[in-house]
Amino acid sequence: MSFFACGKTLTAVGVRAAALGRPAPAAARPAVAQVMQSAGFKMPAERAGKRLAVPTAKPSLIPAGKNPKEAISDKLYEKYDPEGWRREIFSRRNKAAIKPGSSITVFSNEPATAPFSGTLIAIRRSGLDTNFVVRSEITRLGVEMRFALFSPKIKSIRLDGVPRKRVHKAKLYYLRDD
Repeated sequence: MSFFACGKTLTAVGVRAAALGRPAPAAARPAVAQVMQSAGFKMPAERAGKRLAVPTAKPSLIPAGKNPKEAISDKLYEKYDPEGWRREIFSRRNKAAIKPGSSITVFSNEPATAPFSGTLIAIRRSGLDTNFVVRSEITRLGVEMRFALFSPKIKSIRLDGVPRKRVHKAKLYYLRDD
């Protein structure tokens, strides 16, 4: 492997050594110095004859042998859901999970916000971006609110009731027509 610079051929070893501030092999020293001078590279006087510090690689935040996407999402789950109740409440694997058609109440951490009660009409599961839609009728006007499950603004979610009949759809948008 060789490099072409300013019409001269240099060995990879000579160029790498020059770039790192180390002495090049004896065969490459004159050529490396000549090419660097002709290309306009000048070494400051205080660095002349000294070795350059080569930065070392930082240790990886991702454990070896683990999928990077899973490792990052696990850390974020630990941050936003330390108890694990948010993941469990809408999990597909949990038989007692809240399902569309259930009546729920969402409590907020903000003191000025009242709890919002209504029927869960949709769940969009997408990892940390999981959200759900709750519909309620207030003074004969349909009101829907979409909540992000892992939002720090949500204090708790209470299950008020389950549907009487089995719901066959995942999205109950037909309730909007009432």
